[in-house]
Parts: sequence; C-alpha cells; structure tokens
Amino acid sequence: MATSNLDLTDAITPMTNLYLFLDTSWQYSTIVDYIAYVIQQLNIHPYASTITMLSAQDGSIIVNTTNYITDVYQQWNATTQATYTQGFNLPNVLRTIQNLTQYLMNEEKTNSSLSGHSLVALIIPNQQTINDGDSSYATTEIQYIQEQIPDLRFIYYGGGSIQRFSSFVRDPTQDLFSLTLGSTPATSAGPVAKRIVQIPRRVINPRCGSTWYTNSWGTDQTAQYVGPGKVNFYRVSSNYFFGAGANRYLTIQSQNGGTYTICTSRTYAWPQQNSTTLSTTNSIDQSCTQISGNSFSYDLSNACEGYYTITQCPDLYLSVQATSNTTSCIQDACQTPDQWRYIMSMVNMGCYSGVSGIAASLLIIVFAILALRLI
Repeated sequence: MATSNLDLTDAITPMTNLYLFLDTSWQYSTIVDYIAYVIQQLNIHPYASTITMLSAQDGSIIVNTTNYITDVYQQWNATTQATYTQGFNLPNVLRTIQNLTQYLMNEEKTNSSLSGHSLVALIIPNQQTINDGDSSYATTEIQYIQEQIPDLRFIYYGGGSIQRFSSFVRDPTQDLFSLTLGSTPATSAGPVAKRIVQIPRRVINPRCGSTWYTNSWGTDQTAQYVGPGKVNFYRVSSNYFFGAGANRYLTIQSQNGGTYTICTSRTYAWPQQNSTTLSTTNSIDQSCTQISGNSFSYDLSNACEGYYTITQCPDLYLSVQATSNTTSCIQDACQTPDQWRYIMSMVNMGCYSGVSGIAASLLIIVFAILALRLI
C-alpha cells in the first residue's frame, strides 16, 4: 500500500534510544503533558525503545536510562524537577550526549549488537538564547559529533524563536519545533513524536565501538521483528563501508516461514513498495525484492568507489515489510504474536570516521613538511 510521509508513522513500530534534555525553568505543570505525549508515542518497552531524561543546564540525570515509561512518571515530578539547576547550556548538553552515546557504542561492541534503534537527542530549551562563545564551541563540537557518532540526530522542541537553533541541526526544516503553551499536546507535541518515529533505525558494525577501530572481521547479527501492515526502516552509515573490503555484505534471513519485501536506496530514507511522497512527482531511486524462506544480500564491498570523503559517499537506506506469514511469534522480544522474525547480519564491515581521516591527512602533511626540510 502506498504511504505518504504524512502518515508514514502509522506503519512504523518505533525503536529508538532517546536522550531528552529538559530546561527545568519550564514550570512542571505546564510542560508535563507535552513531554508525556511525545514519549507515549515512542514504544518505551523492555524489547523496544529506551529513554534517558537529563538536565539541559548541567547534564545531570533526572531519569536514568529505562525501558519502562512508568519510571519516567515515578522519577520526574514537580518535586524532583525543582532540585535541578534551571537553564540551558548547549556546550554541557553536547559534552553529555557525546559521552553517553560513546558509552552506548562501547556497550554495543561488548554485546556484539547491531543496534536496530535510532539515536535521538531531544532538547527542550525554554527562552534562553545562545551567546557567541557557546555558539562557536557548539558548531565545532557538533561537527566532531557528526563524524564520530554519525547516526545521532538532534531535535529541538522549545520556547521562543526556535530558528535560533537552526545552525545546530542537520535539517532545520525537519528538526526544529516550537513549543507553544496553550496548544493541545497532540497539536504541539504530535509532530515532534512523528519526526522521532520516522528517523531510521541504525545498523552498525559493533566491532568499531567509539574508537572506530577493529582488528577483527566476520559476521555480527541480530534478530528483528515486524508486524502485519508494518514496515521497519534502517540506515547503514557509510562510515561502515567507506573503504573497499572483500565480501562485505548486509544480509537479511527470513524466519518463521514468513515472506518479506525488502527495499533499498542510497538517496531516499524511506524506501518501500509503492513509495510515494507529497513533495515530488519524480520517481524514487529504490529497488525492492521479495524473499520467502531464503536470504537477501546487499554488496557493500565497493559501495563508496569514486567518492573521496565519507560525507560524500551516500549511506544505505533499507526497509523490511512483512508480506505474509503462517506461524506465530513465540520469542520474548515479540510484542505481539503476529509479529514475524528475521535475522539481520553485517559481514566483514569496516570502521571509518571522519576524525580519523582528518588526523591521517594532518599526519601526511606533517611528514611531507619534514621530508621537505630534510631535502
């Protein structure tokens, strides 16, 4: 069935690691319904999404990472919020999110996890503006974060002129939202939740960790689940396949006798069978394949050939849609019995970061200068 970007969220089962930074100068009674509306749409669940709530002033933890939405309501209330320093400090937020997400990447390395979750920092400032010093620091830090943590997406949902944060997101047309008190939570917070839901799940090479280094090669895999009428969207960053590598594949193996439609694209974040968009009448550059009892493979051995930098090389986007199934899902991770299980694998993937490339380039320049002095 064709799906537009506006109703795309209806077909997606959310799976995210959400880090929510709250400026506690917001009055709890006025902000709680908007935040509650967002997180209620994100499938916070032991086998699904997680949430971590932190102070936007100093990065201190308000609600530690949890899979249970009840923990948020128990640990965050008017009394607990009053104990945190009010305000918004963007450099502190950036330092905190960098540390937290790099810790997550190292955990994924330890667990050999491909993730299968999107990675989102939702920042909720009040009226405070960013001074020139903090803005300059933030611009540099965000560039570093984008090179080291390429899947992290920043979203701002705040008071005042939200455009003051346009320099600090990847796409100001999609990642900035105004929080207007007096509007209904569905009207104000609904678009924020939809944006988070639409961010593709990350598929990583867990061997890289936060240091972007590995001396081992092989296959890492994880189980994923999709229900009838649903579609899972994924993104594989070019950081994992920038350099050429032999026998480098992403594979999907059907389980439970199910039939799946798998679509891929290097340019469109939501490839799917019969895709349509409301913004263009041009055809979408994608390819779709159906598998039933067998596997799908996408060759990434030379996927960045002809590109000189990681940022130039397009990522891989893919989707998995359930077509038919005859068996019930009995694994604990199945949220409903009608979900279908498949195995996603990353084979012989690499580890490439923009920071490493910059460092290497600087070393080459230094050696060249030294060589010239010796001549």
